[in-house]
Formats: sequence, structure tokens, C-alpha cells
Amino acid sequence: MTKDFMFLSNRELKTQQLFLTLVDLLADHPLASIKVTVLCRQAGISRTFFYRHFKSPEDIIASEFTRRRDQYLHTLVREQIHDPFAQTVRFFELFNSFREPAKQLINANLRYILYFHFRDWLKNLVETQLLQTTLQNPKYWTVYLAGGLSEMILLWLQNEPPQSPEQMAQMVFNFINIQTNPTDN
Repeated sequence: MTKDFMFLSNRELKTQQLFLTLVDLLADHPLASIKVTVLCRQAGISRTFFYRHFKSPEDIIASEFTRRRDQYLHTLVREQIHDPFAQTVRFFELFNSFREPAKQLINANLRYILYFHFRDWLKNLVETQLLQTTLQNPKYWTVYLAGGLSEMILLWLQNEPPQSPEQMAQMVFNFINIQTNPTDN
């Protein structure tokens, strides 16, 4: 069992198993042809559990994003990470572990699902001021930044060999012209 599974509740473990099974099935089948019965049987999870928590297989993917977002935010609080550069490195570290499932989703023509989830999550980070801006039109900046970073993350997840989380964080800071050490003015 990987480190990723160590602190998950029973529900989270079942959801994670559904997600991993869905990703495996997508290697050979388009999403529209994957039946809930087959997904649940292969995951070893009851259909009752599935229908109690999800409306569709896409909801399983959304749930995985929510779990990773919550894990990221919990890590920032637990480790008291306040530096924007360190927060960005931690973000890329977290999603580095998502590389193989992301590739499978992209290969299954589900890139749009990843894009929309990344975009919405990044917009939320800006709107909640975890990523801060002093621009006059923060709505436009938010959309611009979230869209660009989403594309950048998707490209990075597919890149072999990948750049390190530190390299990616530096690239993000270079692109948006943020100094990594604000005291060096």
C-alpha cells in the first residue's frame, strides 16, 4: 500500500479503488462504454456504494481531484507553508504522484476533464487569495492565470522525463514574474 493510502477513510479507500480501476479500464475502453456494474465488480466495490456517492464515472475523477486538493491544502496548513514558492513546489510534488493516472486519462481523450478541474481549482486558489495579486482586474488575471497554469500542468504531466517540482515552480514564477525571494528587492 502506498503512502498515498495511509490516512484514508474507508470511503476514501473505496473511492480511490474505483478511481484506479476506472483508469485501468480506460486503457482499453472509452468512458461511455464502461458500465458501472463492470467498474464496481473489477474494483471489488458494491454498486450501492457507487450510487450512494456518485452519479457517473466522471464523478469519481472529480472526487479524486477534490481529495488531492484537500490533501494539498491540509499539507500547507500542517507544515505551515506560507512562502508562495514553497507552496508551488508542494503543488507540483503532489501532482507528480498523479502523473500515470493523468496520462491514462489524457490517452482516453479525457484531457478536458483534467483541464476543467485544474482550471477551477487554480481559480479558487486565486479567489481565496492563496495565490495573491495586486492587479486592477483580478477577474481577468484569475482566468488568464488558471487557464495558462492548467495547460502547463497538463503538458508537464505528459512530459518524459519530467522537470522536477522545483524546476516547475521556478518556471511558474518566471512566467508570472514573481520573485522567489521577496526580500531581494
